[in-house]
Amino acid sequence: PSDGEAASLVAGQSCNLMELICDAEVPSQAPICKECSDELLVGMDQQLKLLEDDCATYRQLIDMLKDKYSNADVASLKQTLRNLQDEERALKAQYDQLVAEESRLDAELVEKKAQLEEKTEEEASRWRQFRDNHSVTGEEVKYPLYASGSWKPFGNNNMDSGIMAYLQCFEELRAALQASNSVKSGLLAAK
Repeated sequence: PSDGEAASLVAGQSCNLMELICDAEVPSQAPICKECSDELLVGMDQQLKLLEDDCATYRQLIDMLKDKYSNADVASLKQTLRNLQDEERALKAQYDQLVAEESRLDAELVEKKAQLEEKTEEEASRWRQFRDNHSVTGEEVKYPLYASGSWKPFGNNNMDSGIMAYLQCFEELRAALQASNSVKSGLLAAK
């Protein structure tokens, strides 16, 4: 058998021997030959050496930690821990507050987007209404303000209608200018 198998076989025999010794009511009652007891002692010595090595390692670690933290002030470390815990609680409260603020702002953003959409639709509706109010709704009527070459001072209905439309526009312009001047003069008089 290989070394690994031999070691496991020896370890298995050692375990069997240990069980045999432990199960006996009195150790002297266990039937063990000299070779088996020697193997058992070798196995136990190896286990003892491993345990002593582990113990020495732990002692070195404890000594190192004592040296490292021997001058540490436990009270100040506890106070630092309490301060850090207080800071953690304050930061958590601030985080919760920021989450609530984010939720509120998200709701406000949704509301503002809805208002924007509503205003955009209202603007589009007003634009359509304005456009429709300024569109030509019937046949375009042309009123000539000149004679076609044959001058008949009376009975030329197209020219008469054109001159009337021109005079009406001129009258509306005059009224608008007078209203504008009266507003300006009223403002100047108020100063």
